[in-house]
Formats: sequence, structure tokens, C-alpha cells
Amino acid sequence: MEAPRDALAQLATIIGEPRSGGHTYDWPAIERSLGLRLPSDYKRLFEVYGTIGINGITIGHPEELQQRHEEQVGYLDWEEDEAMAVHPAPGGLLWCADTEGRETIWWRTGDPDPDRWTMVWDVEFDRHTFPGTLTELMIADLTSRLASPLTALDPSHDGPMMWF
Repeated sequence: MEAPRDALAQLATIIGEPRSGGHTYDWPAIERSLGLRLPSDYKRLFEVYGTIGINGITIGHPEELQQRHEEQVGYLDWEEDEAMAVHPAPGGLLWCADTEGRETIWWRTGDPDPDRWTMVWDVEFDRHTFPGTLTELMIADLTSRLASPLTALDPSHDGPMMWF
């Protein structure tokens, strides 16, 4: 059986190695404030790269997740009959990123194992889901494997735009 690919290593082949040293966060305190554990890929992404934006996608900083989540919840406008629970409701959506097109990306926290959470976002009022991690979603977007790209930026022309 083939070992699973390391999504962070795969992402590094696309966006390059981090420009600065390791970053540390008080993950237990951050998770206590949220009332749940966070996915390991998200933690590793921030420990390796620190603050990061990739190709028009700004990933929520760990120390601002709770505040940004509370701000973004007010902007959810999905039809009431399709409403999804929002964190802190059990299994509710937890905000994790924004795009340059003002879309929001959410973790669907329904699985007790945060490494199995899926991703949800809207593009032009159509809901999309992705059955993988945030890092895997970034890879899929950067490699044009999403039916509806997260941003209007095309990384195939000049490479992905990013900031750390």
C-alpha cells in the first residue's frame, strides 16, 4: 500500500519553501477559545509558513480565528431551507479563509476528528464542498482541479501569487 502524500510537502513544491524560520503558537489556548481542536494540516501550515496568503486566498491567522469567525457568521446568506449549523453548534461551520472575490471558506466540523473535516464555500451563490483538508483544497485550486476555482487568479501564467 502506498503511503499518503504529505500535502504540506506537495504545497511547498508549488509555492516554494518558507522564507522564514519556524513559527510557534499556543495551540491549546487557541483551541480552548474555539471550543474544539483544529486540523493538523492547518497547524503545520502556520508553524512552517506563518501568516500566509496564496493566490488570492487569505488563510485565517490562528490567533484571530475566533474573532474572524464571529464577524463572518453575520454574512452567511444561504437559503433558510438549506441552512447549515454554524459553530459553536455541534458539527457547525467554522470560518477559516477568505478569497479576493469575497467568498468565505469554512470547515464543516461534523467529524470528531478535525483531520477529517471537509471544506465548504460559495462561489457566485453556488455552494461547493471539498472532501479534503484546507491544504489539499489549496493544492487543488493551484493545480486547476476544482470545477469552480476559488479565485479569478490563474497561477498557470506566472506562478501562484503569495505572501508570508
